[in-house]
Amino acid sequence: MSATVAGARRVQRRHPLQSSDALGAASTHLGRHAVTLIVLLNKHLGLSHGKVAALLRDWFGLRVQPSGVTHALHRAARQATPTYDALREQVRGSPVVSLDDTSWRVAGALWWLWAFATGSTVVYAIQAGCGFAEAAAVLGADFDGVMGCGGWAPYPQFDQAAHQTSLAHLLRRCREITEAIRGRAGPARYTPCSNRRRRCATDSLRGDPRARGRRGARTPDHTTRRSPRRTRSRG
Repeated sequence: MSATVAGARRVQRRHPLQSSDALGAASTHLGRHAVTLIVLLNKHLGLSHGKVAALLRDWFGLRVQPSGVTHALHRAARQATPTYDALREQVRGSPVVSLDDTSWRVAGALWWLWAFATGSTVVYAIQAGCGFAEAAAVLGADFDGVMGCGGWAPYPQFDQAAHQTSLAHLLRRCREITEAIRGRAGPARYTPCSNRRRRCATDSLRGDPRARGRRGARTPDHTTRRSPRRTRSRG
């Protein structure tokens, strides 16, 4: 409510939980709990703006248009900007960051969803491209830690960073090479020895300690580790 006294300024009441001082047609607004619920329904559960508005109407008696849901999401995004910036700085300062991207639709147009993960923090960014500039916008062009990534061409442009190819990519390449060898040479030329060496290489990539003890596995100095001969005692 507001009141105006002749010769004095207008006085307006305000509750501590009010999120806006708007009057007139804009005097009806959503509180922080309703906005939080809207964000969870849309971003976590994937409900469309129209379905979120229908749920608020049917279950809580809140009559909100889909456009009102959109404005509530934008308002929450503005309020969360300092938190997002702080999380991005944590990622930039991490010694190891794993990153990847995938296609994402924005109003029907092809965009890209980026993910940057550390041991304690994950930052997402939806951007119009999938090049070096987009990755550097989050990670920083001078990132000098370890990057866990795939073989996408822009990644090597982080020339101050160390690069660790994703083990999933390496394992997939091993399978592709195996299938290519089988298709070209046939089962007869694919010997058990080749099978054993391939298993050792695959287990090494997975970090399996049993690979070190297998016959034919390579030690760090590139020497072959052989099992000791067993001697039979004569009685």
